[in-house]
Amino acid sequence: MNSKNALSALALGIASLSALLPMSASADAVIVNPLAGGSHWNSLGEPDTTTYGQTFKVADATNTRLDSFSFWLKSIRGTSHLRAYVAEWSGSGIVGTNLFAGNEFSGVYSDFTEIAISTGGLNLDASKQYVAYFSAAGLFDGEADGVYIGTNNFQDAYADGSFVYDNRRGVSPGADWNGCHSDCPDVAFRLAFNQSSGAQVPEPASFALTGIALLGMLAARRRKGHAAR
Repeated sequence: MNSKNALSALALGIASLSALLPMSASADAVIVNPLAGGSHWNSLGEPDTTTYGQTFKVADATNTRLDSFSFWLKSIRGTSHLRAYVAEWSGSGIVGTNLFAGNEFSGVYSDFTEIAISTGGLNLDASKQYVAYFSAAGLFDGEADGVYIGTNNFQDAYADGSFVYDNRRGVSPGADWNGCHSDCPDVAFRLAFNQSSGAQVPEPASFALTGIALLGMLAARRRKGHAAR
């Protein structure tokens, strides 16, 4: 194949790759309702409210894998004992069983502290609503403990969910939560979706840059060949 034909074939190949490959090999999105104002809901733990949560939807149709979520806690008394969960939300309670259930964690938090929970990559449905929550269910031991959960100055700014709670006196929440369902201001939270990890597949732009470099090399060879004649 002569240089002219080689250049044409390479250009056609680059264009084909750009058309076939997705615009991005990986995506990521973070939804944050920041902690602000020192305001808080209280109190989560024994013997008070058993479960506090935030309902939410995925970031968008592309970013549907929940990798982690965070709430901010500040201790009121004792050492708190909690577990983290994620479940589908019906509008008044969870649907079926929890999609994610974490290990027990405990602590004393002298000031508002971000408690980040890794869900291990939880694939969710963009058409559904979910709830991420902390609960002392099953952990009541006869000794009082409790935490505040921080808010963004009680702003109800997040359109796809709200603060929710359930108080079953230590019993796990189910299909009908007896607290706020949809009309309470959001807690402060952070939801991380599709966080990048490991080696990435080159995007079309990377292929195009590689192709341009190859085209330049072939053109230089062609000019060198003409100069030698």
